[in-house]
Amino acid sequence: MISRKTAKALAEFYHVRFKSSRSVTTIYGNVNDYYVLTKDRLYDFLYENNFDAWFLNAAKSLSESNERGLREFIMRLHTGESVVSGTPNWDWDQRSKLGQRLIKDLSEAILNETIKPDAYVSAHESKSMQTLA
Repeated sequence: MISRKTAKALAEFYHVRFKSSRSVTTIYGNVNDYYVLTKDRLYDFLYENNFDAWFLNAAKSLSESNERGLREFIMRLHTGESVVSGTPNWDWDQRSKLGQRLIKDLSEAILNETIKPDAYVSAHESKSMQTLA
């Protein structure tokens, strides 16, 4: 079984990989940066790594402004909470097992990308991911 600590580390890795920021200038001339989840890049990444459609749509439905949204989505895979919408007739043990498989699949996908970065990874993101590894 993949530990909660590992699931949390994976969640942080994905957070760094799929975040961006949006700068907003206030009427006073101050510039504030806001977190943005790059949902399209996340969706494309999951699609290219053969995740199921319901999982792609669950990821796509995450709030792009909630800085903890993606992290919690991945951490909740450990308990099965994130897969409830795709498994309405399953018990919690089945959901937890699916969540474990998805954590494993997410780990493999992101590690394969880190080893061989593709067009979705900027130089800055690559450096940030290496720092986390």
